[in-house]
Order: sequence, then structure tokens, then C-alpha cells
Amino acid sequence: MKPYQSIVRYCRSLVWPLFAVVVVLLAMAFTLARLWLPEIGQYREDIQRWMSEYTGLPVTVGAIHVQWHGLRPRLALNDICLLEKQGVRPVMCFKEAQLSMDLPASLWHVRPEPSDLTVVGANLSVMRNVD
Repeated sequence: MKPYQSIVRYCRSLVWPLFAVVVVLLAMAFTLARLWLPEIGQYREDIQRWMSEYTGLPVTVGAIHVQWHGLRPRLALNDICLLEKQGVRPVMCFKEAQLSMDLPASLWHVRPEPSDLTVVGANLSVMRNVD
């Protein structure tokens, strides 16, 4: 037997079990994500707080839903309003916003990677200053 053939066999004996472990771990991760994501509505206040910190304006969200489309989870936020700094009057409201996540890219970059954003029913308030 040639020496390179034994090396190839040794590599094959390592690669297949490693590949099987990776496939099982990915299957478990997808299963856990599919079980956990429908419960995301319980985190509405946390999401509102995060959005408020990100935009610098108070944000209210009516409801949150998650749907799966292949490998892409879609987060749907209903009745979203960005309020003035005082938190009284709405500056911008949306009937619905849908954010799709690119799961393979998110796993590769180890951070959330959105793939597209759809906004439905935008309502803007424009104010003009005297100066």
C-alpha cells in the first residue's frame, strides 16, 4: 500500500464523523430556534427598549410574530410608533414591519444579518420650525 493512500484513509476516517457531528449540531440548533422563536412575543418590552435605544426615540410595538420561510425567520412587528423625545406625539407609525434574517450569514458572521425589510402602512408627521 502506498503511503499517501493510508493518509487519505486516515483523513476520511476523521472527516465523516466530524461532518456527522456538525450536521447533528445544526439540526439541533434549528430545532431549538423553531421552538423558541414563536415565544418571542413575551419579549415585546425588551424589543421596544432595544429599538428605543437604537433610534434614540421612544418606540411602541403592538404585537410581535415570527414566521419561517425556508432557512429565513421573518420577524413581523405590528402597530409600531416612534414617538417624540417627550414620548407624547407619534413622529412615525407603521401598520406592520417585517424583517427577514439571513440565517446562514448570521451563523457565519456570529451576529444577526438581516436580508430584507418590508414596511407596510407608513404614516409620517412632518413639522416645520419657525426658523
